[in-house]
Amino acid sequence: MTKKPLFWIVISIASALSFVFSAHFFTRAFPTLDVPISMSRDAALIAAKQRAAALKLAPADAQTAVRFHNDGDTQNFIELEGGGRDAFTALLANDIYQTLQWEVRCG
Repeated sequence: MTKKPLFWIVISIASALSFVFSAHFFTRAFPTLDVPISMSRDAALIAAKQRAAALKLAPADAQTAVRFHNDGDTQNFIELEGGGRDAFTALLANDIYQTLQWEVRCG
């Protein structure tokens, strides 16, 4: 079956159509991947250390941990109970709430 040219023609057409479909609907399926990141890891770490020092939250030689985190619980709630994917996308576009954020632990 795989030696026949018709098989490969059908597979090639199906692959091309799948690519076009994916390229067209990717940002709609994954809206958070279309969000620009405005702060680097280093900038988040510096800002957190300055804030911790100003508020005296941790010793100066405290170890730190940094991660970039998505608040998936909020996203799921909004998409399932709060108006759907369009409501979630509008929330991100209007800077009402950002589900993607840096989390820094000092100490």
